[in-house]
Amino acid sequence: MKWKKATIDVSRDLEETVENILIGCDIYSYEVENGDIYGDNVTGEFYDELQPDEDRVNGSTISFYMDTDSDETDIETLRDALKEGLGFDPLEISIVDDADWKDKWKEFFHAFTLSGIHIRPTWEETEDPDADIDIRIDPGMAFGTGKHESTYMILEHMREYLKPGDHVLDVGCGSGILSIAAAKLNAGKISGTDIDEDSVRCAYENMELNGVSTGEGEFLAGDITTDDKLMDRLGRGGYPIVFANILADIIMGMADKLYELTAENGLLVTSGIIDFKEDEVIDRVTKSGFKVKERYAMGEWRSVIFEK
Repeated sequence: MKWKKATIDVSRDLEETVENILIGCDIYSYEVENGDIYGDNVTGEFYDELQPDEDRVNGSTISFYMDTDSDETDIETLRDALKEGLGFDPLEISIVDDADWKDKWKEFFHAFTLSGIHIRPTWEETEDPDADIDIRIDPGMAFGTGKHESTYMILEHMREYLKPGDHVLDVGCGSGILSIAAAKLNAGKISGTDIDEDSVRCAYENMELNGVSTGEGEFLAGDITTDDKLMDRLGRGGYPIVFANILADIIMGMADKLYELTAENGLLVTSGIIDFKEDEVIDRVTKSGFKVKERYAMGEWRSVIFEK
């Protein structure tokens, strides 16, 4: 089957701007390739094989796929948004066969271990005798292999704040990797949301793959900022731990809703915050009633834990 591939090449400092533009155009499933390098505490083939080409260090390639008969108006709307947001149009469209791209990204996802959590793709049978938790992931078309700094920081510190039996909400669940890690750390009810129905389906599939369940929770597709029925179904004030591993602007836009969902004295664990947005996120989220508890940094990315 043939598809349209949309490719956007920009400098690293424009990466988040492009992601926000895509989301503003209702494009939620996309791939980001850049020159991220992980620290020495990441072990396994993953570290060695993900070293970037020299010309990738300062640049990002963001891409997504569309049906060949997709509406050309949508492409022109995206072009106009890119021109307005960036001052130029970096969008290129090509036609590809799914045999060329469907599994190509698998070349870049290999097993790795952090903080005793061994994460591996379904197509690798690696084991780490020093890890006490093993997670198998098939990201499919959803975001979430654990290798991005935003996810990495949450996983690295999850043992510090997650208590056995805690009810967990994963907002922007992607592949479900954070929910699976929480379940393997003996969390109680686990719920999740994502605006992308493919991600919700992927999260369920990965939960089953890892032999864990949501307990009394469920994963739901929808937007908590506009859907009161979704908020009611999730249950306000019922979660001692809320994950929001999304982009900075989205976190700020849903700050009040995240406050409603978080239990008294509960924690909101945010990540996916580019460095120059950190103070802005903190200012907006604290206006909703949260207090800053911890802050973490990895490269240009930030994770902030707030307490209600």
